[in-house]
Amino acid sequence: TPLHVAAWQSNVRAIKLLLDYGATIDSVNYQIRTPLHIACMQGGVSTTSFLLARGASDSSRSFAGETAAMQAAICGKIEIIDLLNKRGTNLSSTGGQGNSLLHYAARGG
Repeated sequence: TPLHVAAWQSNVRAIKLLLDYGATIDSVNYQIRTPLHIACMQGGVSTTSFLLARGASDSSRSFAGETAAMQAAICGKIEIIDLLNKRGTNLSSTGGQGNSLLHYAARGG
């Protein structure tokens, strides 16, 4: 969706505009990823923070059963994981195959 593209580009201004005009904040793409998943993968701290402030769900799961925090771990985005932790995101949940956040971090290298 356009919201996913804006999240991929870390374009907070476009995200705000899309949300103000009615875009669904937790819409999913073909991999069942939300814009928050995409922002966490890209490492956009301001984008991630903005989406969370606008009500994005930090517990949504992708097709593979991964949360946004797990996506951040795979991509080595420590600042994003720290932000999610400070906001109270459950970092102890497991993914679709029973993997923890540590497993995802190791997988990402």
